[in-house]
Amino acid sequence: MAGIALCYFLSLASKETGITLPAILLLLEVLIPRDSANVARRWREERAVYFACALTAAVYLAIRWMVLGDVSGGDAAPIFERPDALERIPNAIRVWPEYLRLMFYPRDLVADYSPGVIMPVTGFGDPLVVFGLFVGGATLLLGVLSWGRWQVALPIFWFAITVLPVSNLVIPVGILLAERTLYLPSVAVAVLTAALATASAFEPRRLRFAGVAVIAAALVAGAVRTWTRNPVWKSTETLIADLAATHPESFRVHWIVAGSLLRAGKVDEAFRHYAIAAELVPAHYSLLMEFGAALVVHGRAAEAERVLRRAAELMPEYVEPVVYLAQALSNQGRYRDALETVSEAIERFRGRRDIVGSISGLYHQQAQALAALGDWDAAHAARTESLRLSGTEAHWTQWRHLAEIELRRNRIQDALAALDSARAKAPPVVWPQLALEAIQNVPVDR
Repeated sequence: MAGIALCYFLSLASKETGITLPAILLLLEVLIPRDSANVARRWREERAVYFACALTAAVYLAIRWMVLGDVSGGDAAPIFERPDALERIPNAIRVWPEYLRLMFYPRDLVADYSPGVIMPVTGFGDPLVVFGLFVGGATLLLGVLSWGRWQVALPIFWFAITVLPVSNLVIPVGILLAERTLYLPSVAVAVLTAALATASAFEPRRLRFAGVAVIAAALVAGAVRTWTRNPVWKSTETLIADLAATHPESFRVHWIVAGSLLRAGKVDEAFRHYAIAAELVPAHYSLLMEFGAALVVHGRAAEAERVLRRAAELMPEYVEPVVYLAQALSNQGRYRDALETVSEAIERFRGRRDIVGSISGLYHQQAQALAALGDWDAAHAARTESLRLSGTEAHWTQWRHLAEIELRRNRIQDALAALDSARAKAPPVVWPQLALEAIQNVPVDR
């Protein structure tokens, strides 16, 4: 019992689909022919196995809840604009034909099945959903009709059970389809292959030879496909290069290309690829944040505002989109709008000790906006709070801004001290400018 419980826990720690072990044991118990006279005795003997599995699963789920705050994880795939069942379940059904293809004809293998490799559907009436229902329903019906022949029923129900946790039918899992989730379900194909090989051994010689030839050809083809696919996973670079070559329509390819173009200084072309990626997956927070921040940096504040508002709606518990949004508003000269946005966020995030560093960015934007409006005393309070929260991580420009505020408040000595702090953190290349600012604003007797 201890060995079974340990192995079960290790399987759960490796991949969440391991949770299906008790259901698989029950399936084997029901399908595999046994001595029916001893069913009651066998159940009494094996109930300890199910108890050990239940206890192990409870411990695992408790740990998962402590770490994630949720048993399921709760993350919907970013392709879903609304992470509700009415959008998630049709898309889950839509990929059932893909499961069948990957199990029996894995010629096209893709590292990332996101849009536009696979486009999301919008409802149960979509033809792809109808086709998925037909494929899934026909397969399950075959399993029911073959219940007396475990060699057929077992692979079908094995696949159905083990794919369920990652299918998006029960809980959102953060992806629509990923080949890595199909290792345990693919055991069904191994069982079916063994059953076919065994059945062919009892056929006439000619049929037996044909059966062996077909199985051997399938095994060789699978081995060759594995061999040719493995080099793609050598590194991130080889993986992305393959994805770009085979599926340039992928939103992730557009995203990566956009970043590369931006680093190369091709700004307009980079933003075109960012826009395509954001249109394909409009609910991807990380993509929107990268796009919005780049727009702010390159002076496209109005465009950045739209992107960052969407990011803030997606993740209202995050501070970063609000910080960049306030910057975008300030860059448009809308300082009062920036102040309103930042003040609301400061009130909402007040007391969050886990994001103190991020909250300092809110006070930074508040200080900038207040200074632009000429409210120097309020700007001083906001800048001081920003520096306090930043601690040793404070950027030298914050001290430079504090020096400007102190000068406006006619506090020369405090301004000089702030400039000294800025110089202590600033790279040597900006020292002459800091020194010039100090000289220009110091009384003659100094």
